[in-house]
Amino acid sequence: MQNFILWFMLLILGGLVFPLSTTSQSTNKEFLYQTSSSTTSSGDIPVAMIATGFIIVDGPGTGTVLATTTDTNGAINATPAFNPATKAEGHISGIGVGEGMNCPGPLGHYHGTLRGQPDPNPENCGWGHVDLLANQSNGIQGVSQAYTDEISILTLIEKEPPDYDGAANAADKAAMDLAMLQEDINDPTKNMIGMGAARRASDKLGKAINGDKFVVMTLSPLPTKRDPAIDVAINLKINNALNIKQEAFMILTEAEAMAAAMAAMAMGE
Repeated sequence: MQNFILWFMLLILGGLVFPLSTTSQSTNKEFLYQTSSSTTSSGDIPVAMIATGFIIVDGPGTGTVLATTTDTNGAINATPAFNPATKAEGHISGIGVGEGMNCPGPLGHYHGTLRGQPDPNPENCGWGHVDLLANQSNGIQGVSQAYTDEISILTLIEKEPPDYDGAANAADKAAMDLAMLQEDINDPTKNMIGMGAARRASDKLGKAINGDKFVVMTLSPLPTKRDPAIDVAINLKINNALNIKQEAFMILTEAEAMAAAMAAMAMGE
C-alpha cells in the first residue's frame, strides 16, 4: 500500500508542484534534439518516427532521459539515433494490460543498454521505472539535462580522435546551466520543496559544478593528442558528478512528491 501511495504521488507530481520557472525556456530548448521528429521526403511525419521523451525515475538509470519512438505494433523503442549521448538501445516495458508483472508500480520501465552497458536487471525492472518527461517539473528536467550533459562530455572524450575542445565547451556550459538551476532551487518563490531539501539539492549541484570546472581546467590548454592520464582523471571526476546528480534528482523527486501529497491533503483529496 505504501508503494502504491508513493507511485500515486509521483503521478500527480506534475500537476501540483510549482515549477522552477527560470529554467523552463532553456530546459525545453535543450531537450529539442532528443525529441525532434524525422520526416519523409514529401514532408510528412510518419507517426512511428515522432520521438517521445521519457525519464528514468529510479533504479540504476535514475535521471536518464530516453527519446523513444512507437512502431506500428505499439512497441516503444529507444535507439542511438535519437539518444546520441547515452546511445540508449532498448524498449519501454510495462505499459499496457498484462505487462510489468515482475516490476510493480503503475509506471513502465526501461530494458536495454545505456552507454554500452547491458541491462542490469532484465528479468524485473531493468534500468528503472520511467515516466513521461513532460510530467516532470522544470527542476527535475534541469537536473536530467545536466546528467545528459555529463554523459556527453564522456562521449566526446571517447571519440577517436578525442574531441577535447567539444568536451571542454560541454563542461563549461554544464557548469553555467547548473549554476542557474542552483539559484532557482534556492529561491523559495520558485518552488515549494522546502528549505531543507533545497539546501541538500543545491549542495549536490555545487559539487557537480566543481566537477565540470575541473574538466575545463584540465583541458586548458587543449591537448594536441589523446592523453590517457587526462582521460582517466576526467572519467573519474565526471562519473562522480553523475552519481551526485542522481542524488540531487532523488532529493528533488522525494521533496516534490511530499509537497504534492501535502497539497492534495490541503485540498481535501
